[in-house]
Amino acid sequence: MKLDELREAVKERRLDPHYQHRDMDAETFYANAQKSFNKLTDVQQKKVKLSWQKALTQGGVTLSEENKDALLQELLETRYLAQTNLFFLCKLLEYHDMTLHTHEDICNEFFVQKDPTFNTMEQFAKTYDNARKRRMLLVPRNGFKSTMDECDTVQWIINYPETTILIMTGTLPLATAFVRQIRGHFELQLVVEETDAKGKAIFKAKDVKNDITGEHSSSMFQLLFPEHCIAPGTGKSGEFNTPACMQSDKEPTVRAAGIEQTLSGFHFEILKLDDVVQLENTGTQDQIEKVNKRISVNRGMLNPYGFIDVIGTAYDENDFYAQILKNEEKSAQAKGLQSHIIGSIDEGKYNSDINVICYVRACWQVKPESKDKIEAELKQDDYIYWFPERLTYEWLMNEKLDEDGFAIKYLNDPRKRNKVKIPLDLLKRKTIPHTQRPHSGLIVSAVDMAYSGKPWADYTVILTAMISGGRFYIINMERGRWSEYESPKQIANVAYQWKPKHIAIEESMGIGWLKTEVNREMAKHKIMVPLRSVSLGKGSKQTSKLSKAKPVVRMLGDDRIYFMQSCNGLEDIYSELSQFTGTKDDKHDDIVSAISILVDQFGAYADMEGAPIPQQQIFEESKEKAKYDMIFGIGKYANHNSFGIDDNPATAFQVDHAQQIMPNVALDAFSDPLSDAGLY
Repeated sequence: MKLDELREAVKERRLDPHYQHRDMDAETFYANAQKSFNKLTDVQQKKVKLSWQKALTQGGVTLSEENKDALLQELLETRYLAQTNLFFLCKLLEYHDMTLHTHEDICNEFFVQKDPTFNTMEQFAKTYDNARKRRMLLVPRNGFKSTMDECDTVQWIINYPETTILIMTGTLPLATAFVRQIRGHFELQLVVEETDAKGKAIFKAKDVKNDITGEHSSSMFQLLFPEHCIAPGTGKSGEFNTPACMQSDKEPTVRAAGIEQTLSGFHFEILKLDDVVQLENTGTQDQIEKVNKRISVNRGMLNPYGFIDVIGTAYDENDFYAQILKNEEKSAQAKGLQSHIIGSIDEGKYNSDINVICYVRACWQVKPESKDKIEAELKQDDYIYWFPERLTYEWLMNEKLDEDGFAIKYLNDPRKRNKVKIPLDLLKRKTIPHTQRPHSGLIVSAVDMAYSGKPWADYTVILTAMISGGRFYIINMERGRWSEYESPKQIANVAYQWKPKHIAIEESMGIGWLKTEVNREMAKHKIMVPLRSVSLGKGSKQTSKLSKAKPVVRMLGDDRIYFMQSCNGLEDIYSELSQFTGTKDDKHDDIVSAISILVDQFGAYADMEGAPIPQQQIFEESKEKAKYDMIFGIGKYANHNSFGIDDNPATAFQVDHAQQIMPNVALDAFSDPLSDAGLY
């Protein structure tokens, strides 16, 4: 940063919207700057003034008797601004990509607003509100959260040289790299082939490049705070000691540590937990509990008056960050402080200040006017972007291909790895009168089983839909807590009423017996419908249903699932789908599961029927369609099935006719002859 750029930045940053001294009068501002500067020793003050003279010379300004007082005032006020305005300090440290919209409030309102007029860190801390000494910042990756934390560490040092700061991360190498970055702001540059009168090496403020302009200049930060600067390679790896500190017997100014380390006997005034929770230590609940315990133990190294900053990315709904958020919610309820929680994690914007000052942001928020849309319907203009200059829509959509990683790294909501949302308004928009239903199509049914009639048990759900034009039209639902003896009757009743071509039943223990009983009950109605067992797939029941629920949401967004106004149990469908999340918090998921079975088992037919066919492919596609119709007994093959009869007879004559053709086939043994052929 050059002198003219520095002066322009000072003018702008004095007016930052969240700057603590934005409205301070000029006289008080300068008086505070003098008080801060006067804490330095005479030697340090002289060093600072000589360094400032170099900055002026490089900027083309000549120091004279006429301007020396004004230039000294400028020096003191610029230093004071860097000590009290973190956003300005970030710019001074050459982080020019940070923006007023995204980062200024974090820098100047979330992080501690420091006061360099206090002689020591301890004096300042003991006058500070103890209820505001705990902070947690969760913002998306590539959003400069650790960079702001790094600059905040630098600001603590230039305010209180005697302070002690522990940087703790998930691993020691990561913490060491963090401290190395902090050291880099204070390390001078060797003047090649030059020595002083005693033959010692000469160092100067290092050259830095402005990434925006591409120009090089001496580090303005080092010219303003030379009393803290060191020669390259000074000190131990993983530590930094400012030469401005007058205390010799103490912990280093900054020290690196990994979460697994034990540092008994050490005490620090500031504890920074930056990325202490990582993917590698949250793989299992045992690992999560171990990390949480280690954090609790290491907090013992903090002085009673000290500060804690937690910076990171949420990985699991039970990790250390999640526990802080849960405690905020519990305390709000217990203390009646709900007004101290603003927004929500689901919305992508959350603030609280009950036990811990929490600042959580997602990479985007859905605009208020777009909140009734489901995810599949949301487009670029439906979002408010947290950091639009860097985290663009195109970038985020590419990152979103990894859904689990996206929920963690960019939404700060690990629950969304296993969560879906179906707005009630969307369901109502997808509900149509019977007059808009197609006149013909393939009728199918799906059954989600629950083998209990107890009041606390799940429901058994039988959904019936018509497939036409590539769309599912949900025309009926039967739902109840039926016993294992009642369920077969209910399924058979649906088969008799709607005459579906196929019934898909969730596979579970006793499915063979169930199919036999359903066939027996259908025989009483003198009908026969092929029954198909449906596996829940790999994983637990919940994760399997969740994976099947996501295609349902996509099909809703693509206008491929509709509900009939005349559908029995429509309000129950609305209620369950709009409250479904795919997490353990769901009270019921039987309707969602039944729709998932419909989509999973019969989606291929809907895709085939609804897909547009180019002219040159009509002949080949029509042959494939004919094969499919023949297998399912639909279209021109509707009057034929594997027995040479209508597969859904409704009269005694048809049943008798079926028995004449296949006299040795018992009615209670009817099943789909192609169910194990691997065709669907």
